[in-house]
Amino acid sequence: MKILALANCNGLVIKQVLEAIGHEVDHIVPTAQTAETVTEEAIQRYDVILAQGVQRRLPQLWDRVSAHPRCLIFPYIVFNGFTPDRLAIVPSSHAAGGGWGNIPRIMATAWKRGLPQAETCRLYNPEFLDLMGYRSEFAALKQLFLKDLSRNMTNPEAHFAHWFDRGVFFFTGNHPRSFVVEDILRSVLEPLELELPAACLSDLLPDPLAANDRMPSLNHPMATNRLDRPDQIYKVGPRLRTLPEMVAGIYHRLQKAGDAVEIPQRDLERFDMALREWSDRKPEPTTNPYTKIPAHRFWSRSVARLSPADVSPGHDLTPIIDAKSRVATAGSCFAQHVAKALVKSGLTYYVAEPAPDGMDKETADARGYGLFSARYGNIYSTRQLRQQVDRAYGRFTPIETAWRVKDGYIDPFRPNIGETFASVAAVETARETHMAHVRQMLETLDVFVFTLGLTEGWFDRRDGAAFPVTPGSVTSAANPANFEFRNLGYAEVKDDLLAFLAALETINPKAKVIFTVSPVPLIATYSEADALSATCYSKSVLRAAAEDVSRQFHNVQYFPSFEIITGAYNRGAYFAPDLRQVTPDGVAHVMRVFLKRLVRGSASTGDDAPLAAGEVHTARMNEMIEELSEQKAIICDEELHEKDR
Repeated sequence: MKILALANCNGLVIKQVLEAIGHEVDHIVPTAQTAETVTEEAIQRYDVILAQGVQRRLPQLWDRVSAHPRCLIFPYIVFNGFTPDRLAIVPSSHAAGGGWGNIPRIMATAWKRGLPQAETCRLYNPEFLDLMGYRSEFAALKQLFLKDLSRNMTNPEAHFAHWFDRGVFFFTGNHPRSFVVEDILRSVLEPLELELPAACLSDLLPDPLAANDRMPSLNHPMATNRLDRPDQIYKVGPRLRTLPEMVAGIYHRLQKAGDAVEIPQRDLERFDMALREWSDRKPEPTTNPYTKIPAHRFWSRSVARLSPADVSPGHDLTPIIDAKSRVATAGSCFAQHVAKALVKSGLTYYVAEPAPDGMDKETADARGYGLFSARYGNIYSTRQLRQQVDRAYGRFTPIETAWRVKDGYIDPFRPNIGETFASVAAVETARETHMAHVRQMLETLDVFVFTLGLTEGWFDRRDGAAFPVTPGSVTSAANPANFEFRNLGYAEVKDDLLAFLAALETINPKAKVIFTVSPVPLIATYSEADALSATCYSKSVLRAAAEDVSRQFHNVQYFPSFEIITGAYNRGAYFAPDLRQVTPDGVAHVMRVFLKRLVRGSASTGDDAPLAAGEVHTARMNEMIEELSEQKAIICDEELHEKDR
């Protein structure tokens, strides 16, 4: 297939990836000059056109390109969350200095204000970077980035989470790593019968953009070349520069250009404000940063000194439930308490699969109706949750379909719903009805509460299907050679949660999710560890994965039910004598905090009132949007380098 990529530097990756699987690709940077060579006749020679920025910047070229029957828009890719010290200067011709792209904001504004080079170097420290807003605005920059991507790709948040797991995935604000471009390309190509392999091709190929500029990073725990450290290194083309060398180079460049370079007033004002606060600060030889944090961050004030009933974690949660919110639940046994408490509190507990008309309450309860929002029974593992959605939408059909028991057949994936079926066909018919209700639930719920229960489980060796119980505990008919025990690790649990969230985003983009971890210990472990150690491992993995995933999605939160029940502050009072079952007092405490933190109108004021993550003043947000627009006007940094650099 012959493909034309009208794109900036991202086109280098597009060309490399598509040529690696046998396509013929021409890459042309769309400018006013090159637009003349891309004639209507030339366009028709291509099977596919990938156009980036043509519609907005070159309307006449767009008229020719958009007439092609297989023209796809490839989005601009700009994200300054990792490299926020960037000032965009729209390319133009200057009497001296050549074309300009992006330069460090602090260096440019400091030069404009006449600061000595040594003083400018001193500004690169954690305190001044915070005064510039480089850390606090990360969430807002992320949302702008995701909003842009959502126009051309599905599940951008899930992709962002996967990219984030791989490290700092931008070399500079408009130079992503190649696997980012490849993932976006995969989504852009979806309307065509042109699919990329599932494996990441970029992992097997050199990154075309790695040879160009690279800037120090912030806002990622895996960053090593950091902007807030004095030993930071800049890469300009093939050359490496220390911070003093970079400052000297920028000053020299700006001095040569003189008045030909106009620095935006908003950037000067932002710098001036930060510099005033920096210059007026009172030196403190030894500063204890903990003296300024709120009481709930101290163990003594928020846990030890309080009566157990007054301990109320979750200050960072945002209320998302109101009286009309359809709240659906799933998970382990502990999740059943959530459903009962929602009903008791007068909230809308969403049951998408109610008992059939005419069935008495006793029978309905015995058959699991209303126990969860659909009649899937306990979903103990993240793998079960992931596969439940895939099965509901026909993306996964397990080999096992029914298990023989004494009085008939049961569903292997919900063996404890209190119903035995007369035949395999009856199991399948009931399952189809059930899955229709699951789809209805997922498509119409407002809030989904999932309680993570176990990492241990039993799986089908042949297709990876996850079962809620070991087959041998409910049937003797299943071939034991087909099943195996697995103990899911952190990476597997996290991948399952990400896959579930990606699917839910496609099914119901407005849905909000609350993850929580069951405090109930394992009744037994099939691992080599003792039951106490195995329980600690399982809950630790689930807790860490749920927290990490929640932090990466604006519509996902982690609720600390596990901490409320197992916390040392209650001295074990929330467990029954068997040390497994949670007492009514414990459940009441969990739900009291749940209502306080997550239900609108229930959260207390003052120190308890949560702020939206990444909250940014409207005026600053508008500036960010304007800056982003200017970033998109930059063709590509390496194309604008001065010849003498």
